[in-house]
Amino acid sequence: GAAPTRIRDNVGIPIELALAAVDTRLRQEGIRDRVSLVVGGSIRSSADVFVDAGLRDAGYEYVVIDDCWSKKVRDPQTDRLVPEPEKFPSGMKALSDYIHAKGLKFGMYSCAGQRTCADYPGSFDHEFLDAKTFAEWGVDFLKYDFCYKPTSVDGPTLYRRMGMALRASGRDILFSACNWGSDNVWQWIRSTGAHMYRSTGDINDNPESYRSIARSQLDKLAIDELEAFDYETYKANGFKMKHLGDYDLTLETKPEE
Repeated sequence: GAAPTRIRDNVGIPIELALAAVDTRLRQEGIRDRVSLVVGGSIRSSADVFVDAGLRDAGYEYVVIDDCWSKKVRDPQTDRLVPEPEKFPSGMKALSDYIHAKGLKFGMYSCAGQRTCADYPGSFDHEFLDAKTFAEWGVDFLKYDFCYKPTSVDGPTLYRRMGMALRASGRDILFSACNWGSDNVWQWIRSTGAHMYRSTGDINDNPESYRSIARSQLDKLAIDELEAFDYETYKANGFKMKHLGDYDLTLETKPEE
């Protein structure tokens, strides 16, 4: 099928204002952390903000769920990932349908290891089953993390597996590889079929973290911007990391909890 729509930033509305609008709405609803955010009602609220604040029309298309969305174990009969029923009582397909009805696209999270970074089931050795499940749910975007990777398998192999699984799923799913820049990722990521990738570790709330990440990318700027991809179709590693809403790094007064 056609290539998934490129992720875009700074279209019409600066991304800082876009995310601030989402953050304000969620804070009004008492949502202040990632775990509490990963619930069906909150994801729906995020989708509503994208439309109400004009973000969708400005080009912000994807509402993406991060870690902590599934049960701690797979279904014992089918071996599939199962959404946590207390967080998603209507199931993941119903949430996907809601987001699509808003004219948006639905993103999902998984991990190349045996467990996710928050210790939920990962996709290792279940790549094709999970990709099929995501396609059945109507997923348009997959963030694929890198925690709890078995030492017997290298990163390129794991990302190529999921790339093949997504292509075989029967649905166009944007593949976002998040291996933190490990294993010289810029040298092989194109072979996985990933449409975008992450080239650094986590950013922390201190100036030295910002500086060290910036320095680590200086010798990769040619790859970041010119890259080996078809620039008009794909966006690989654009060096545009943003860290917003952290009151430890602002002169503004931190809001009361």
